[in-house]
Amino acid sequence: MESGYWNHRVLKEILQNGEDWYSVREVFYNADGSINGYTKEPVDISGESIDDLRKYVQWILNCLDKPILVDGEVEFVDRHE
Repeated sequence: MESGYWNHRVLKEILQNGEDWYSVREVFYNADGSINGYTKEPVDISGESIDDLRKYVQWILNCLDKPILVDGEVEFVDRHE
């Protein structure tokens, strides 16, 4: 069975005051593309070199072109078999 994968995605949260808040999270997928979960905290941009930072920033820029996930509306599917 093929294992899952992950990528960066924008997550929209609605704060208690009703305002929208956006952050970038690592999102984990099952092999079939269903979402298994995402990180509790937003990603931190850090690395061992400038090239690492450049690569990481590019991943984050790429996630801005994907559909935004909305906290509380994402359906998690546990496919650990």
